[in-house]
Amino acid sequence: MQRRNFLAASLAASAAALTRDLAAQAPAASSAREFYQLRRYTLQSGPQSKLTESFFADAFIPALNRASMSPIGAFQLSM
Repeated sequence: MQRRNFLAASLAASAAALTRDLAAQAPAASSAREFYQLRRYTLQSGPQSKLTESFFADAFIPALNRASMSPIGAFQLSM
């Protein structure tokens, strides 16, 4: 067997075995996965911060909960 054919065949076999192993583990692993997304907003004091706070509380977080994303938290840092 030529070297190029051997390397191509061994890479293909390795990829197929890896794909098969990952596919077998996928249902068990997907239920244990967690995703975290951190966002930071810098706002001016006054009406901008109050409007944003009310948007998060009344619209954004409930919409994410309806999309089966929970728990969701929004925090305000006061200095």
